[in-house]
Amino acid sequence: MGIAVSSITQELQTLAKNKKDSIVLIDSEKSHTAKDIWEKSLSLAFGLKSKGFNPKDKVLLLFEPGVDFVVCIYALLLLDATIVLLDPEMGPKNFNAKIDQIKPDYAFVDSRLLLLSNYPKLKKFIDIFKKDIPSFQLPKDCSIISVGKKMWFGPKNISLIDLMLPYEPMELAMRENHGQLLVFTSGTLSVPKGVLHSSESLGFSIQHLSKLLQETNGKIVGTYLPHFMLIGIATGLTVKTFPKNWSAKRKLYWFEKEKIELFFGPPSEVLGMVRECENSNKNFPSTFKHLLLGSAPVHRSFLLRLLKVLKPHVKVTCIYGMTEHLFLSVADGREKAIRECQGDWLGYIHKDVEIKINDDQEISVKSNQLFSKYYHEESSPEWHATGDLGEKLADGSLTLLGRKKDMIIRRDFNLYPAHYEGIVTQIPEVNDAVFLGIFSKKMQDEIVFLVVDAENISLAQLEKKIEKGEFGIDKEALPDYIVFMPIPYTGRQHKPDRSSLRAELAKTYACEL
Repeated sequence: MGIAVSSITQELQTLAKNKKDSIVLIDSEKSHTAKDIWEKSLSLAFGLKSKGFNPKDKVLLLFEPGVDFVVCIYALLLLDATIVLLDPEMGPKNFNAKIDQIKPDYAFVDSRLLLLSNYPKLKKFIDIFKKDIPSFQLPKDCSIISVGKKMWFGPKNISLIDLMLPYEPMELAMRENHGQLLVFTSGTLSVPKGVLHSSESLGFSIQHLSKLLQETNGKIVGTYLPHFMLIGIATGLTVKTFPKNWSAKRKLYWFEKEKIELFFGPPSEVLGMVRECENSNKNFPSTFKHLLLGSAPVHRSFLLRLLKVLKPHVKVTCIYGMTEHLFLSVADGREKAIRECQGDWLGYIHKDVEIKINDDQEISVKSNQLFSKYYHEESSPEWHATGDLGEKLADGSLTLLGRKKDMIIRRDFNLYPAHYEGIVTQIPEVNDAVFLGIFSKKMQDEIVFLVVDAENISLAQLEKKIEKGEFGIDKEALPDYIVFMPIPYTGRQHKPDRSSLRAELAKTYACEL
C-alpha cells in the first residue's frame, strides 16, 4: 500500500505495541491511548490511499490542534506526504500568497471555516465579534477534507470521519527520510519563505527535546502546540491540551486542576501568567516541575520575575533554536537569571550541533537537525546563516547580540536592538521593549523609536533611568521617541510584531518622516 514508518511514527508504533493501554493524549476531556492514535492513523492512511493519494502530495492542515491533528500528522508521514502548516493569523494577502506558491493537493479544514468561506455575509457578521477568523482561497483542484462536525452544505468536501477505513493488521517497513514538513516563516508576498524539513531532521529534534522533558520526573504535559504534542507522545508522557486563546487566569486554574507538571511556551505568553500571580499574590501551581521557554531573547528581568512566583524545585529551561534548526542550545533559567554578560546568554551548544561565528558576528549552524531547503530554492544548505549575531564564550556557551537585519544604523553608530532591549527590560516596571528604526526623508537618517510596555512608570522617569544610572544605555543609542503602548506578538514563538509596530509608528509620526 506504499506505507512505511519513519523515525517519528516508529515511536508511536512502539508505544502502541508495548504500552498500548497507556494514555498519551487527553483532548477536550477525552482520553486517547497510543493504540487508539496508532490505529486511527493507519485507518486514515488507508482511507487516503484508497482516494488516490500519492507520495509527496502536498497537504495543508487548517484546523485547531488536538487528537485529529495528531492523527493526521502520523497518517500523512506514513504516506510520505509533504505536510504544510500555515498560521491563518498572518493576514489574507500573505496567507493566499503562500497558498498560490505551494498549490496544495489536499486540505484538511475545520468544517466551521468551510461553512463561513461559502457564506461571506455570515462571516462578515461573525467578524464583528471575532476578528481573527481567517479568510482563504484554495485551488479548484484541491481535495478538501472537513474536520469536525459534518457540514451538508458549503464547498464540496469529504469528511475526515468517512476516510477512517478498516485495514488489515500488517508489519510496516522502517524507512528514513519518510514524509516532509513545510513551515512558513517570514518572507515577502512575492516569494514566501517556506522551510522544508525531512522526517529525519524532525526526528532528531524531537529526540533531543524529549531528553529535556525526561530530566524531571514529570509525567503530565500541558500544551496547545502541535509539535509539543508529538514530543510529549514520543517521550511516553500524557499530553493534555487547552485552547491557545484562554486568559492567563484560566490557564493557571486549569494547570492546577489538571495537575500539569510540564509546560512549554514563549516568554510573552508566560509573562501574562506571571502578572496574574503577582496581582493575586500567588505562585504558579504547586504541581509544576519543569517550565520550558522556547524563544530568544529571554530577558534576565523576566526570569527574575518568573522565579519569584515559582517554587524552588521547579526547573526552568531556556531553549534557543529557529524554524530552520529547531534545537541549538539550552540554558538553565536559574543560572541565566544571575549570569551577567553582554547580550542574551543562550547557554550551552548541544554536542551534536556545529556552530561558527562569521566575520560579521552572524551565527551559522550545521547538524543532522538542519532543514532540507527553502521551498522556493533548489539547493540544500550545508550551513544555515541564522541572521542572529552572537559570540562564543570561553566556557563553550553562546550569547545573542542581536539580529543582523534588525540592526539600526543612525549617523555612524550601529545600534543592535536586542542588546539595548535587554538593558531596558531590566527596569522593574518594564514588561517588554522594542527598538525600531524608520528612515526619515526629512532627516535623511534613521529615526529611532523605543516602544515600551510598562506599568507604574512615567515617561520622565523612564528617560532618566535609561540616560543615567544602572540602566543607562550608550548615548548614541538613546531613542528619538519613547512610545508607551501594548506590544503585539506574532508567530509560533510570540515574537514582537515589528512590522505592525513600524507601520503604526509610521502612521502616527508621518509628519516627522
